[in-house]
Amino acid sequence: MKFMVTNSDFNFTNNEAVILELPFSEHIEELRQRLFHIFWIILFLTCIAFIEVKLLVKILELPVDNVKFFQLSPGEYFVSTVKISFYTGLLFGSPFAIGQIILFLLPGLTKKETKVILPLLLSSLCLFGLGLLFSYYALIPAALNFFLNYSDEVIEPLWSFDQYFEFILVLFYSTGLAFQIPIIQILLGLLNFVSAQQMLGAWMSKAEGVIFDNWTIGEFKKRGVSVWGQDYGFAADPSTLVETNIDTDNKIIYLRECFYLPRLTTSQIAQLNLKHAKDGLIVGDSAEVRLLHEIKAKGCNVTKSIKGQGSVTYGISLLQDYDLVVSPDSTNLIKELNNYRWLERKSNTPIDAYNHLIDAIRYAVGYQLQNPNRGQYAIR
Repeated sequence: MKFMVTNSDFNFTNNEAVILELPFSEHIEELRQRLFHIFWIILFLTCIAFIEVKLLVKILELPVDNVKFFQLSPGEYFVSTVKISFYTGLLFGSPFAIGQIILFLLPGLTKKETKVILPLLLSSLCLFGLGLLFSYYALIPAALNFFLNYSDEVIEPLWSFDQYFEFILVLFYSTGLAFQIPIIQILLGLLNFVSAQQMLGAWMSKAEGVIFDNWTIGEFKKRGVSVWGQDYGFAADPSTLVETNIDTDNKIIYLRECFYLPRLTTSQIAQLNLKHAKDGLIVGDSAEVRLLHEIKAKGCNVTKSIKGQGSVTYGISLLQDYDLVVSPDSTNLIKELNNYRWLERKSNTPIDAYNHLIDAIRYAVGYQLQNPNRGQYAIR
């Protein structure tokens, strides 16, 4: 633990910082004192809970009706009340325990670490409490009613109170821990184990019968010259730009979404193209010849895609022949790949949806694999 003291406190002439560090034994002593404080608080709350344990037992019995509880041995109920008192003390003492941990760690944390760790600890505590409330008011009654109805008209419900308490205790704490998933995801992101985009891609639902299953999320790597594909949207449909880079030796196509925006003017599309592709070749939708000429007149290196009868299914087959590696920040492309599927498989007709970026990829990849000048593009 370190303390920073400026020399202004000692009237030094040079304004330098003096760092005072406590010896290791002082840290151990402080930790010991705080652990004792936590122990005595939990013990005190446990004693209070034991005094009012009958009230707690009634609260725990509220989620279930028409059930008689019994004890299998003379001391079973006593042991159960001790458990209830201890867990109650532990539960209500946890905010104090977390506070003591924060006070112990706080002097050794940087401002940046403090801004992250403190909100996470407080959020974790709140989420755990929400998990307990959800379990008590929703999950436990639903589970108990299911088991009661399942055995209805067959056996009379006579439950051991100790086993009943063990059952709801498991539901309490498992639900509270399940509510910690957002905190775990944030920590994984902060520690750079998993990016937010990768987690989003994993959580996105994948439609049944998707066309592309040959893709993964990974780093965008350049193997030679990149070529950009572009699809143009009208009204609510987005205009898109995607960077493609083909590694023909390893049969890999690297993909990176540049933009996916609706209601763009021609000037805005040209500005975004110059920002992302600069003077790189952009293969645009050949159905929009006038728009292509206007974008080209604004300084973009753009050419029309190769289109014809069966070009959609042919472009799909080209992409299926390669492994696709999608950059983690290509959120909309990941969504499209998860949902682009066949409308009629026999006729090789894909759905006319989730295809704005995929069409752009087809334009760029089809142009490169079918063009003998593939590799050095400078069309002006």
